[in-house]
Amino acid sequence: MEKVFSVVADEVLKLAEQSRIEYGNIQELIREMQNETKNAILSMEKKQ
Repeated sequence: MEKVFSVVADEVLKLAEQSRIEYGNIQELIREMQNETKNAILSMEKKQ
């Protein structure tokens, strides 16, 4: 039983690490989208 728990715990740790990495990727994508939106707005404002 102890070995099963150990395997499950290892898998949970792997999933947690993957989630942490993906969370960082999502944050970066959001920042990029915000910057692109800001740049688009600034560009449109300059044209007026």
